[in-house]
Amino acid sequence: MLTKARYPDFIARLFVHEETLAIPLPTGPLELERVIRLREADDATLRGGLPVADAALVPLVRAALFYFLNALPESHAILQKAEGDVAAYWHGMVHRREGDFDNARYWMRRAGEQPTFAELHARAADGSPNMARQMSWDPFLFINLCEQFRFGADDLRAEVVALGRAEFDVMFSYLWRHAVGKAES
Repeated sequence: MLTKARYPDFIARLFVHEETLAIPLPTGPLELERVIRLREADDATLRGGLPVADAALVPLVRAALFYFLNALPESHAILQKAEGDVAAYWHGMVHRREGDFDNARYWMRRAGEQPTFAELHARAADGSPNMARQMSWDPFLFINLCEQFRFGADDLRAEVVALGRAEFDVMFSYLWRHAVGKAES
């Protein structure tokens, strides 16, 4: 569950409706108004006026917020220009939610192991018996579960949603802490 208090008011207001993450394979944003607000916000508004810790990661914060809002084309456009392992991981996340599973695997291989994997595994194991059987977070297992869900394994919906929520929360928190500052509550 997202801890909205960790983030500036602008971001907390984007996080009002977590149902966007309940859609494993979205076809578009649920609320165009929030997408427009994000498009129009400058970086200072996005950061809540906080200083930049790593300028290369600030665009990824915006990409992650578009991801959250199910505005995957906007997220993808930012990530295509970004470099680094964290950007590659988010790029893989976008392709997974688009249903482009082979491309998602490609980007996850490029991203490699992330410093968030232990925390991700701990958070995800509660909502995913498949992930609980793994020694660490396995983004390829998650992609495979999403692919099975897309092609008819409706019994995986709750697990896929739980994994997606845990992944977003941990990855966004990590990104925020490194782009702007600590995401402390």
